[in-house]
Amino acid sequence: SLEIREALDAFRFNEAAMLCYRFTWHEFCDWYLEMAKQGLYSQDEALKRSTRYVLRQAMLGVLRLAHPFMPFVTEELWHRMPGTEGSVMTAPFPRPEDYLEDPAALEEMDLLMGLITAIRNIRGEMNIPPGKKVSVVAETPDRDQADVIRRNIAHIGALASVASVEITESTEKPEASATAVFGDNQVHVLLKGLLDFEEEKRRLRKAVQKIEKEMTASNKKLANQGFMQKAPPEVVDEVRERVSGMEQKLARLNANLEFFESIAKG
Repeated sequence: SLEIREALDAFRFNEAAMLCYRFTWHEFCDWYLEMAKQGLYSQDEALKRSTRYVLRQAMLGVLRLAHPFMPFVTEELWHRMPGTEGSVMTAPFPRPEDYLEDPAALEEMDLLMGLITAIRNIRGEMNIPPGKKVSVVAETPDRDQADVIRRNIAHIGALASVASVEITESTEKPEASATAVFGDNQVHVLLKGLLDFEEEKRRLRKAVQKIEKEMTASNKKLANQGFMQKAPPEVVDEVRERVSGMEQKLARLNANLEFFESIAKG
Protein backbone atom coordinates (compact mmCIF):
# COMPACT_ATOMS: atom_id res chain seq x y z
CA SER A 1 0.00 0.00 0.00
CA LEU A 2 2.92 2.36 0.67
CA GLU A 3 4.30 1.96 -2.87
CA ILE A 4 0.85 2.52 -4.37
CA ARG A 5 0.30 5.61 -2.19
CA GLU A 6 3.70 7.03 -3.22
CA ALA A 7 2.96 6.41 -6.91
CA LEU A 8 -0.44 8.12 -6.62
CA ASP A 9 1.05 11.11 -4.76
CA ALA A 10 3.59 11.48 -7.59
CA PHE A 11 0.81 11.20 -10.25
CA ARG A 12 2.34 7.97 -11.62
CA PHE A 13 -1.10 6.47 -12.09
CA ASN A 14 -0.04 3.70 -14.47
CA GLU A 15 2.60 2.49 -12.00
CA ALA A 16 0.10 2.61 -9.14
CA ALA A 17 -2.44 0.62 -11.16
CA MET A 18 0.15 -2.05 -12.07
CA LEU A 19 1.27 -2.37 -8.43
CA CYS A 20 -2.34 -2.81 -7.36
CA TYR A 21 -2.97 -5.36 -10.12
CA ARG A 22 0.12 -7.41 -9.27
CA PHE A 23 -0.70 -7.53 -5.59
CA THR A 24 -4.40 -8.33 -6.08
CA TRP A 25 -4.00 -10.92 -8.82
CA HIS A 26 -0.58 -12.47 -8.28
CA GLU A 27 -0.46 -12.47 -4.47
CA PHE A 28 -3.95 -12.20 -3.01
CA CYS A 29 -5.77 -14.31 -5.63
CA ASP A 30 -3.02 -16.65 -6.84
CA TRP A 31 -1.70 -17.53 -3.39
CA TYR A 32 -3.69 -16.35 -0.40
CA LEU A 33 -7.18 -17.23 -1.65
CA GLU A 34 -6.03 -20.69 -2.76
CA MET A 35 -4.37 -21.35 0.59
CA ALA A 36 -7.33 -19.95 2.52
CA LYS A 37 -9.57 -22.65 1.03
CA GLN A 38 -7.85 -25.19 3.28
CA GLY A 39 -9.09 -23.29 6.34
CA LEU A 40 -12.53 -22.48 4.95
CA TYR A 41 -13.28 -26.15 4.20
CA SER A 42 -11.67 -27.44 7.39
CA GLN A 43 -13.58 -29.35 10.08
CA ASP A 44 -11.80 -27.23 12.68
CA GLU A 45 -14.29 -24.49 13.60
CA ALA A 46 -11.65 -22.28 15.23
CA LEU A 47 -9.53 -22.45 12.06
CA LYS A 48 -12.59 -21.64 9.96
CA ARG A 49 -13.40 -18.55 12.04
CA SER A 50 -9.83 -17.23 11.99
CA THR A 51 -9.55 -17.82 8.23
CA ARG A 52 -12.82 -15.97 7.60
CA TYR A 53 -11.71 -13.06 9.77
CA VAL A 54 -8.33 -12.70 8.05
CA LEU A 55 -9.92 -13.15 4.62
CA ARG A 56 -12.46 -10.41 5.38
CA GLN A 57 -9.77 -7.99 6.58
CA ALA A 58 -7.61 -8.72 3.53
CA MET A 59 -10.55 -8.33 1.15
CA LEU A 60 -11.53 -4.98 2.67
CA GLY A 61 -7.97 -3.81 2.19
CA VAL A 62 -7.95 -4.96 -1.43
CA LEU A 63 -11.20 -3.12 -2.15
CA ARG A 64 -9.84 0.11 -0.68
CA LEU A 65 -6.58 -0.28 -2.63
CA ALA A 66 -8.37 -0.96 -5.92
CA HIS A 67 -11.12 1.67 -5.54
CA PRO A 68 -9.24 4.51 -7.31
CA PHE A 69 -8.77 2.26 -10.36
CA MET A 70 -12.12 0.45 -10.54
CA PRO A 71 -14.61 2.46 -8.47
CA PHE A 72 -17.91 0.91 -9.54
CA VAL A 73 -16.93 -2.73 -9.01
CA THR A 74 -15.28 -2.05 -5.66
CA GLU A 75 -18.27 0.00 -4.49
CA GLU A 76 -20.65 -2.84 -5.30
CA LEU A 77 -18.46 -5.43 -3.56
CA TRP A 78 -17.93 -3.14 -0.56
CA HIS A 79 -21.68 -3.04 0.13
CA ARG A 80 -21.87 -6.84 -0.14
CA MET A 81 -19.18 -7.33 2.50
CA PRO A 82 -20.46 -7.92 6.07
CA GLY A 83 -20.00 -5.11 8.57
CA THR A 84 -19.24 -2.29 6.14
CA GLU A 85 -20.83 1.14 6.46
CA GLY A 86 -21.09 4.00 4.01
CA SER A 87 -19.19 4.17 0.75
CA VAL A 88 -15.77 2.69 0.06
CA MET A 89 -14.72 6.09 -1.29
CA THR A 90 -14.88 7.52 2.26
CA ALA A 91 -13.00 4.60 3.82
CA PRO A 92 -9.34 5.36 4.69
CA PHE A 93 -6.73 4.22 2.20
CA PRO A 94 -4.74 1.27 3.63
CA ARG A 95 -1.50 2.05 5.48
CA PRO A 96 1.31 -0.42 6.25
CA GLU A 97 0.90 0.19 10.00
CA ASP A 98 -2.72 -1.02 9.79
CA TYR A 99 -1.44 -4.59 9.45
CA LEU A 100 0.85 -6.75 11.55
CA GLU A 101 4.40 -7.14 10.26
CA ASP A 102 5.62 -10.73 10.39
CA PRO A 103 9.04 -11.25 8.75
CA ALA A 104 9.07 -14.95 9.73
CA ALA A 105 5.76 -15.54 7.92
CA LEU A 106 7.13 -13.78 4.81
CA GLU A 107 10.19 -16.05 4.84
CA GLU A 108 7.98 -19.12 5.17
CA MET A 109 5.82 -17.98 2.26
CA ASP A 110 8.89 -17.33 0.09
CA LEU A 111 10.01 -20.91 0.78
CA LEU A 112 6.61 -22.43 0.01
CA MET A 113 6.11 -20.31 -3.10
CA GLY A 114 9.56 -21.34 -4.33
CA LEU A 115 8.81 -25.03 -3.80
CA ILE A 116 5.33 -24.92 -5.33
CA THR A 117 6.52 -22.85 -8.31
CA ALA A 118 9.39 -25.31 -8.90
CA ILE A 119 6.97 -28.24 -8.95
CA ARG A 120 4.59 -26.37 -11.25
CA ASN A 121 7.44 -25.54 -13.64
CA ILE A 122 8.46 -29.20 -13.81
CA ARG A 123 4.85 -30.21 -14.45
CA GLY A 124 4.66 -27.73 -17.32
CA GLU A 125 8.03 -28.67 -18.83
CA MET A 126 7.29 -32.40 -18.59
CA ASN A 127 3.74 -32.01 -19.93
CA ILE A 128 2.19 -33.65 -16.87
CA PRO A 129 -1.63 -33.39 -17.08
CA PRO A 130 -3.17 -31.10 -14.40
CA GLY A 131 -5.36 -33.93 -13.10
CA LYS A 132 -2.42 -36.23 -12.36
CA LYS A 133 -0.99 -35.97 -8.86
CA VAL A 134 2.76 -36.32 -8.48
CA SER A 135 5.04 -37.58 -5.73
CA VAL A 136 8.00 -35.39 -4.82
CA VAL A 137 11.17 -35.53 -2.76
CA ALA A 138 12.12 -32.21 -1.17
CA GLU A 139 15.85 -32.02 -0.49
CA THR A 140 16.10 -29.45 2.31
CA PRO A 141 19.33 -29.29 4.37
CA ASP A 142 17.98 -26.65 6.79
CA ARG A 143 15.85 -28.27 9.52
CA ASP A 144 13.75 -25.15 10.13
CA GLN A 145 12.87 -24.96 6.45
CA ALA A 146 12.11 -28.68 6.44
CA ASP A 147 9.69 -28.09 9.35
CA VAL A 148 7.97 -25.31 7.37
CA ILE A 149 7.45 -27.68 4.43
CA ARG A 150 6.24 -30.43 6.75
CA ARG A 151 3.64 -28.13 8.36
CA ASN A 152 2.34 -27.02 4.98
CA ILE A 153 2.11 -30.30 3.08
CA ALA A 154 -1.66 -29.83 2.68
CA HIS A 155 -1.11 -26.50 0.91
CA ILE A 156 1.62 -27.98 -1.29
CA GLY A 157 -0.67 -30.86 -2.22
CA ALA A 158 -3.53 -28.54 -3.13
CA LEU A 159 -1.58 -25.85 -5.01
CA ALA A 160 0.83 -28.12 -6.92
CA SER A 161 -1.37 -31.24 -7.26
CA VAL A 162 0.99 -33.34 -5.15
CA ALA A 163 0.04 -36.74 -3.73
CA SER A 164 2.98 -37.18 -1.35
CA VAL A 165 6.04 -35.27 -0.16
CA GLU A 166 9.18 -36.91 1.19
CA ILE A 167 11.45 -34.47 3.04
CA THR A 168 15.15 -35.25 3.40
CA GLU A 169 18.37 -33.39 4.20
CA SER A 170 20.16 -34.86 1.19
CA THR A 171 19.66 -37.65 -1.31
CA GLU A 172 20.93 -38.99 -4.58
CA LYS A 173 18.79 -37.99 -7.52
CA PRO A 174 15.90 -40.47 -7.60
CA GLU A 175 15.54 -42.70 -10.64
CA ALA A 176 13.44 -41.23 -13.47
CA SER A 177 12.91 -37.90 -11.77
CA ALA A 178 12.95 -34.26 -12.88
CA THR A 179 14.74 -31.81 -10.60
CA ALA A 180 14.46 -28.09 -9.93
CA VAL A 181 16.19 -25.76 -7.47
CA PHE A 182 14.36 -23.42 -5.08
CA GLY A 183 16.55 -21.28 -2.84
CA ASP A 184 19.20 -23.50 -1.24
CA ASN A 185 17.03 -26.57 -1.79
CA GLN A 186 16.07 -29.01 -4.52
CA VAL A 187 12.84 -30.76 -5.39
CA HIS A 188 12.66 -34.01 -7.35
CA VAL A 189 9.39 -34.92 -9.11
CA LEU A 190 9.11 -38.69 -9.58
CA LEU A 191 8.05 -39.54 -13.12
CA LYS A 192 8.21 -43.33 -13.16
CA GLY A 193 4.74 -44.75 -13.76
CA LEU A 194 3.40 -41.23 -14.29
CA LEU A 195 4.26 -40.72 -17.95
CA ASP A 196 4.68 -42.92 -21.00
CA PHE A 197 8.31 -42.09 -21.77
CA GLU A 198 8.20 -43.47 -25.31
CA GLU A 199 5.08 -41.43 -26.08
CA GLU A 200 6.73 -38.32 -24.63
CA LYS A 201 9.78 -38.84 -26.84
CA ARG A 202 7.55 -39.16 -29.91
CA ARG A 203 5.66 -36.01 -28.94
CA LEU A 204 8.87 -34.04 -28.38
CA ARG A 205 10.46 -35.21 -31.63
CA LYS A 206 7.35 -34.13 -33.52
CA ALA A 207 7.41 -30.72 -31.78
CA VAL A 208 11.14 -30.33 -32.59
CA GLN A 209 10.55 -31.11 -36.28
CA LYS A 210 7.68 -28.62 -36.45
CA ILE A 211 9.61 -25.76 -34.88
CA GLU A 212 12.72 -26.49 -36.96
CA LYS A 213 10.57 -26.23 -40.10
CA GLU A 214 9.15 -22.89 -38.93
CA MET A 215 12.65 -21.61 -38.10
CA THR A 216 13.93 -22.59 -41.54
CA ALA A 217 11.15 -20.60 -43.21
CA SER A 218 11.77 -17.54 -41.03
CA ASN A 219 15.54 -17.67 -41.50
CA LYS A 220 15.06 -17.84 -45.27
CA LYS A 221 13.17 -14.54 -45.04
CA LEU A 222 16.00 -12.95 -43.07
CA ALA A 223 18.54 -14.24 -45.61
CA ASN A 224 16.51 -12.88 -48.51
CA GLN A 225 17.95 -9.49 -49.51
CA GLY A 226 14.73 -8.51 -51.28
CA PHE A 227 12.71 -9.10 -48.11
CA MET A 228 15.23 -7.26 -45.91
CA GLN A 229 15.28 -4.24 -48.22
CA LYS A 230 11.56 -3.98 -48.97
CA ALA A 231 9.89 -5.08 -45.73
CA PRO A 232 9.12 -2.38 -43.13
CA PRO A 233 11.60 -2.36 -40.20
CA GLU A 234 8.89 -3.42 -37.73
CA VAL A 235 8.10 -6.51 -39.84
CA VAL A 236 11.79 -7.47 -39.96
CA ASP A 237 12.06 -6.99 -36.19
CA GLU A 238 8.98 -9.16 -35.70
CA VAL A 239 10.52 -12.01 -37.73
CA ARG A 240 13.79 -11.71 -35.77
CA GLU A 241 11.93 -11.82 -32.46
CA ARG A 242 9.96 -14.84 -33.66
CA VAL A 243 13.19 -16.65 -34.56
CA SER A 244 14.72 -15.78 -31.18
CA GLY A 245 11.65 -17.13 -29.39
CA MET A 246 11.68 -20.30 -31.46
CA GLU A 247 15.39 -20.83 -30.70
CA GLN A 248 14.67 -20.68 -26.97
CA LYS A 249 11.71 -23.03 -27.30
CA LEU A 250 13.75 -25.44 -29.42
CA ALA A 251 16.48 -25.51 -26.78
CA ARG A 252 13.92 -26.43 -24.10
CA LEU A 253 12.36 -29.13 -26.28
CA ASN A 254 15.76 -30.68 -27.05
CA ALA A 255 16.72 -30.59 -23.37
CA ASN A 256 13.51 -32.42 -22.45
CA LEU A 257 14.05 -34.92 -25.27
CA GLU A 258 17.59 -35.61 -24.03
CA PHE A 259 16.18 -36.06 -20.52
CA PHE A 260 13.66 -38.72 -21.58
CA GLU A 261 16.25 -40.46 -23.74
CA SER A 262 18.63 -40.60 -20.77
CA ILE A 263 15.86 -42.19 -18.66
CA ALA A 264 15.33 -44.86 -21.30
CA LYS A 265 19.06 -45.62 -21.41
CA GLY A 266 19.22 -45.78 -17.60
